[in-house]
Amino acid sequence: MASPPPGETLSICKHPRRLGVLCCALFVLGIPAAAQAAHSLATAVEQPNAGSSELDMAYSRIKGAGAKYVRIVLYWSTVQPSRPAAGTNARNPSNASYDWAQSDVRVNRALAAGLAPIITVWRAPRWAEDRSVYGGEPGTVKPSAAAFGHLAVALAKHYPRVHKWEVWNEPNLDHFLTPQIVGGKVYSPRMYRGLLNAFTAGIHHVDRHATVAAGSLARRYRVAPLRFMRGLFCLDDNLKPRGRCVVSHLDAWSHHPYTDGGPFDKQGFKDGVSLGDLPRMRKTLHAAIAAHRVATTHRSVAFWVSEFSWDTDAPDPKAVPENLHARWVSEALYQAWRSGVTLFVWHQLRDRPFPATQYQSGLYFCGNPSVSDDDSKSSSYCGDGHMLSRDAAKTDSIVAFRFPFVIYRVNGHLKLWGRTPYSNARKVLIERKTSSGWSRQKTASAGANGIFTRRWPSSRRDGIYRARLAGTTTS
Repeated sequence: MASPPPGETLSICKHPRRLGVLCCALFVLGIPAAAQAAHSLATAVEQPNAGSSELDMAYSRIKGAGAKYVRIVLYWSTVQPSRPAAGTNARNPSNASYDWAQSDVRVNRALAAGLAPIITVWRAPRWAEDRSVYGGEPGTVKPSAAAFGHLAVALAKHYPRVHKWEVWNEPNLDHFLTPQIVGGKVYSPRMYRGLLNAFTAGIHHVDRHATVAAGSLARRYRVAPLRFMRGLFCLDDNLKPRGRCVVSHLDAWSHHPYTDGGPFDKQGFKDGVSLGDLPRMRKTLHAAIAAHRVATTHRSVAFWVSEFSWDTDAPDPKAVPENLHARWVSEALYQAWRSGVTLFVWHQLRDRPFPATQYQSGLYFCGNPSVSDDDSKSSSYCGDGHMLSRDAAKTDSIVAFRFPFVIYRVNGHLKLWGRTPYSNARKVLIERKTSSGWSRQKTASAGANGIFTRRWPSSRRDGIYRARLAGTTTS
């Protein structure tokens, strides 16, 4: 785990387990201020690793974490397992090549639960791949852009209540898209551009106001994220346009900025992008827009984090301690927001068994916070692919995700940022812990998007502060 930024105190305040109160004990010196308008920050949780019988419980937990959206990964190979018969209309969702049963359960139950789906579409069926020259993972090899565009039209018609889509998953990894490099030259961005433009055109043919996100890039890569972007948008190393280039059609750009350390850590490689590198990615996106290499139906191109998380040390002994995890959740949301991100997706609702699988980044444990439930031979096995009512909540991390709040010392000032639960307009009380109790320091007003900020001169260098919604108590 990387060391904290200079000047950071390591005292941690346990978050009170109530909706209206969140406390934080950290001060950071030298964190640069970011000049940002009070734009919104919506949150989502990735689709639960749950069976259909547990979906209602899973979606209720996602809503309880303050999320408005759920990210649902839809496999093209599952939805359209067979090639459309010659002479039939593959843009019609009633075409016999489609099988909507599995995706309907997740999408329609999410909508019924009051969650807005963000659907990420990838993994081509075998009939839509071109394996004449290259091999690779199933669903990844030179997918047909034309067939992908037909699928997009059918998707938009079949799911008229879905308005946010993401094109492919981590296309800069050969695990997801092949080939990445041909003849020593980067090839995957050009291949991805064809998929992107076909899918965007298909969605917008039906729903002009839908948001189609491109990117969804991996932090670890076959082609580095910024190099992939420059290839996609035909920019040189100085972000200047080079050569002729087919315009990329998109309404949002997304990324998966995992870190090896804390929320401000950088990748450490020239073209890598972790949380601390998000401003560099945003700069590259803006350069592409300025060079007219991007077309959108929206007023501007949004910036998303469509997958991010840290594992916790229960049960993974090499992961982040639970109290630090809760603090980092708030800081990750702040770091994303200050970098211009308007949508942040947490990866995993619930841990998967340890050590059989590598995902312990959920907001809920797999059963109890121990390894005893993770053994498939145990009578109390928590199960993989199912959720249990007895899954223990990582309560402090859930509260931090629902009601993020951070406070820093910067250049002789205290600077705070937060977002109210469910992003609503509220008055927020800022209080400091003293020997006699909690003392009010300031008030902040959250706008319609729930964001609140304050900054004031102060000589204090430590302490425990909390944000409390006006009209709530800690009792």
